Amino acid sequence: MALAAWEAGLKKLYVEAKADFSSLTKRAFWNKMEELQWVYPYDRNGKRHDPKDLPADVRALQDDPYRSVAWQVRERGGYLKTAEPFEEFLWASFFRRHMTVEPVHHFQKAVEEALTLAKSPLAAGLPGYLGSKK
Repeated sequence: MALAAWEAGLKKLYVEAKADFSSLTKRAFWNKMEELQWVYPYDRNGKRHDPKDLPADVRALQDDPYRSVAWQVRERGGYLKTAEPFEEFLWASFFRRHMTVEPVHHFQKAVEEALTLAKSPLAAGLPGYLGSKK
């Protein structure tokens, strides 16, 4: 979201401070962030990184085309929005593992395949899963 705001030229964003961890060491801070699921230290290929290796600036973040697919699938009724942290990233990871169409080259075909996958039993257990319901 921060990267999209930056790329859109927004100069100000409203944020809400959820907690003050300034008294923690860096390692304890990242452990707490992971425990609370407030950080998702995976790259656009689904590879996990140590949070200390995250970019220092949002401009260095990379777009994950599977997250774009996940967002589009949710917008088209493939699954429900939930309060689950990083829900779209969980769906993106699922699509990355199961899709045969590459979204970078064939985005709309990828979304169609993902819509079918989202309603399949393979997706059971993901946040907002609807199954074959409309």
